[in-house]
Amino acid sequence: MNATDFIKDSILKLNSESFRELERQLIGEYISFTFLDEDEININNLSEKLYDYFEKIVLKNTESFEIIIKNYINNWDEMVGKYIAKEHATKKNETPLPLPRSRRYYNFAMEIRRSRSITMRQLVDYSRIMMCLYTSVIDNNNSIISDFDYAVNFMPLERMIASMKAEKSNAIMFKKKLFFDIQDLYSSDTSTLIITMIMYYCIENSRIQGGY
Repeated sequence: MNATDFIKDSILKLNSESFRELERQLIGEYISFTFLDEDEININNLSEKLYDYFEKIVLKNTESFEIIIKNYINNWDEMVGKYIAKEHATKKNETPLPLPRSRRYYNFAMEIRRSRSITMRQLVDYSRIMMCLYTSVIDNNNSIISDFDYAVNFMPLERMIASMKAEKSNAIMFKKKLFFDIQDLYSSDTSTLIITMIMYYCIENSRIQGGY
């Protein structure tokens, strides 16, 4: 997947309502236009702006767009994976208990993560699973979750992003360090937040169109 295909299969397929909501989230804090007023921004020039944004990250960090997507996928796993209930322990000759629902869906997400080349369909599926799991984690005060709601009725995006920005690093030496360093606009951490917003509205757009 390259940046062009990603934008074509995500932003350019949004309906007007989903696009305007995405625009509202991005313009100002993450994306800005010098010569266009807000009412002049449309789906095409925002797509061009985002393409330029991803290209700058690629050039600055000498990495491919696929690596940016992999970083997005890995960041979500680091946030969510530690809260997923483990497989039930069973003694010898006992019938294994069913996997906790959260673990079944998480395992499927990990199969996607291990794919050599992520498709847009896989990225949407992965994002939906992880966002739904993350919603349940937050609603349960960052506790281990066995079950969760897979319906497309996420918490408001603002609350999800706020929670992500407040995440702390898992590394022992950086316990007080924020997980996402978003001081640099053209960084992997900031791009994860931007891709999260895009994927959120892709999923929401699919729900409105009857895809979920």
